[in-house]
Amino acid sequence: MPYPPQAMLGLAAKVSPYEVVWYRRALQLPASWCGDAAGLRKVFLHVDACDWECTIFLNGVPIQKHEGGYDPFSVDLGLASKLCAGPEPELLIRAWDPTDLGCEFTDRPPVPCVECCQSAWQPRGKQSLNPGFIMYSGVTGLWRRAPWLEVAPSPCHIASVVVRVAPSGRAVEVRASLAGGCAAPGSLARLGVRIRRLGGGGGAGGEAALGSVEGPCCDEPFLLQLAAPLAAWSPDH
Repeated sequence: MPYPPQAMLGLAAKVSPYEVVWYRRALQLPASWCGDAAGLRKVFLHVDACDWECTIFLNGVPIQKHEGGYDPFSVDLGLASKLCAGPEPELLIRAWDPTDLGCEFTDRPPVPCVECCQSAWQPRGKQSLNPGFIMYSGVTGLWRRAPWLEVAPSPCHIASVVVRVAPSGRAVEVRASLAGGCAAPGSLARLGVRIRRLGGGGGAGGEAALGSVEGPCCDEPFLLQLAAPLAAWSPDH
């Protein structure tokens, strides 16, 4: 992914509130997504962060707009069978950042934080088109991790998972949410959760089972009592 245009490793250029930034790429889907089951799979685009207003186009057609420079969002690109047919689909991302137009700017104290919070329509942190004092250069467009694609079963798939580990490391709570037809009230969807320790022996692949649970999804979280405590991990050990 390219650096933001304002970055020194990018274009080292200013982007005014009257300009937009465009990203274009042909989507090359893996062959495994385009097999016989392509009609039962949906493709999603995940954007980690795009500052500030971000519009997604697929083959020149706008399909979703998102406002907010700090929060991630996802876009449903449709069935894999449609994306796999014919020429490679073209993905366009349009980004616009009003910066100083969205929140009152000052280059000297006092900073009108209260007035800005009450009247502004764009949270922008300390970004400015005229950096100085306590303000930094603005950032327009994609930042943080690069956008990525995910394939999921259709019409039912897991939309999100939240995992909480007890301080003792011997219990794990898993809360999931579903999307598609199985998310409707009265759904008979069931979810299974298994936790394994890689490299711990216990069968093929060197995986040791620590706990598993299965049941109706997803009014209540799943609670797994583990056969052995989870060990703390850090990149230094």
